[in-house]
Amino acid sequence: MQVLSTEFLQSSGNIRLDVDLTSLVVLAAFVVLHQLLKRLVFKPYLEDVDARDGRTSQTMDRCKELQDKATELEARYEDLSAAARAEAQEVRRGLRVEGLDDKELRVGQARTDAEASFAEQSKKINDQFESARTDALSQVDALAQEIKAKVLGA
Repeated sequence: MQVLSTEFLQSSGNIRLDVDLTSLVVLAAFVVLHQLLKRLVFKPYLEDVDARDGRTSQTMDRCKELQDKATELEARYEDLSAAARAEAQEVRRGLRVEGLDDKELRVGQARTDAEASFAEQSKKINDQFESARTDALSQVDALAQEIKAKVLGA
């Protein structure tokens, strides 16, 4: 059964297109299958792709926020570390100065103690020398008499 017949002429040759009930059934089957596939396959798939794209963009935004926060925290850490290093350096300098002052104090105290000990020992030696000299001078006359007696034989 032929419903409609048309002929199209093109430059390459004659093309004959017959539109009949079979063509309409194929067209209806195509439209029904297209609608079914659209609702059951394409639309859910495209919704999943859109949802995935949305989650991906949300994740990328969150990643950017976290990266910015990490950069900020890193800068803060560097600032705090620099401040702590400077403070530690200052404490170290203070301890060094304190140590040098303590050293100077101890060296000065030791020097004072050594000078006092030296003066005391020097005084003792001088006292012993004077005592020995006094003893020797007191024995000079007796020794002179003894030497004289031995030399002169009398």
